Amino acid sequence: MTQENPYIASTDVLQEYFQNGKQSLVNEMTDEQMKNLLLEFETTPHWIAYLKYVNSRLSLAQSGVNISDPFKEPTNIARNQGVMMGLIDTQNAVIMLVHQRAQETRTISENTQA
Repeated sequence: MTQENPYIASTDVLQEYFQNGKQSLVNEMTDEQMKNLLLEFETTPHWIAYLKYVNSRLSLAQSGVNISDPFKEPTNIARNQGVMMGLIDTQNAVIMLVHQRAQETRTISENTQA
């Protein structure tokens, strides 16, 4: 018995979302702009909302893995594991950017004081 996932958008919804200008905005953004916005994102209440979403989504995906029969539903297990990896990767990327920025700031501060 598979559980319907309320967080997975249909292909039609995704295509419409990205065809309405989002993809061109993604393509125009530089990597440096992305990093700066992710660093800014981490300082907002939106980041806490994102973390709350990630935690609930990870729980839902893990329960999907736990209740799936690996012989009858290997695709469902793989899909849920992929979702988990994607969520963890995004969260870790932002945390690492924050850590790197803190280290750079610390190094600059130490060099100015020396």
